[in-house]
Amino acid sequence: SLLRAISLGGAVNVNNFLGSVYVKQNRFEEAEAQFETVLKTRHKDIWGHVNMAWLLSLQQKDEAALDWLRKALETGKWSFEEYRQAPELDQLRRTEGYKTLMKKYFPDKM
Repeated sequence: SLLRAISLGGAVNVNNFLGSVYVKQNRFEEAEAQFETVLKTRHKDIWGHVNMAWLLSLQQKDEAALDWLRKALETGKWSFEEYRQAPELDQLRRTEGYKTLMKKYFPDKM
């Protein structure tokens, strides 16, 4: 099981995956705990940041979600297209804050 893999020192990807499963089950506190575990060990993990943005946007906490999106952008690990296509950002993508951040980090694309 995933929990067993994590207890054995499982990879950060397992925590991201399990957190994503919890999000889809509306188990937001448990999801947040998984994503926080990722970010404690790998501060610049792009998926940890994107997943936190996704989690918070689903809870209508747009300002906090945008802060996590900004942290993801600061890692410099994704292209504009990756942000544009990530389904985890669908809800956040509709906000003005998202558009503002994209203009700041990808001025030639917006």
